[in-house]
Amino acid sequence: MRDDLAGSLAYLHASSVDLQAIEPSVLAKALSEIRSHRVLPGLFGRYFDLVLELAQGDCPKAVGLFNEILDLSPKLPDERLVRYRTEGLGEDFERYARLIDLGSDSPSFLAEPTDAEWQNLRDQMPTALDLVEQADPGLQTVRRTARLTPNGDRLLTQAERAVA
Repeated sequence: MRDDLAGSLAYLHASSVDLQAIEPSVLAKALSEIRSHRVLPGLFGRYFDLVLELAQGDCPKAVGLFNEILDLSPKLPDERLVRYRTEGLGEDFERYARLIDLGSDSPSFLAEPTDAEWQNLRDQMPTALDLVEQADPGLQTVRRTARLTPNGDRLLTQAERAVA
């Protein structure tokens, strides 16, 4: 998936006169980063917005999104469970809702979970990870090493797992 994302960004760069102003060395470094590790979910969101802006001909907005993608490319995602709300997601809060309901005039079905829903999600995460493992046995290594912190807000880091 990351190779496809990087390839598509390279194609968009080559195809858009406005994006070609971005230095090839800067682009190459970002594409290498994208191919080499997991990326932030917000990077994918910006990619979809980039494609939509290019399709609509909004080149200044597209250039801005492309630059944001380049800036995000070296950043590694952490493994926290993030509650869907503005405080945790910033501008991605609106972006995710809009992209999920693309083409729909109805209000987004994404909404901030209640406290009870959030607690239920955290309680059910171990079961969800078990289901992922059943669906793709190749992820057994991930599942064996994935454990939640005591308060269930994020997965333990490798260093934390070593001492747990």
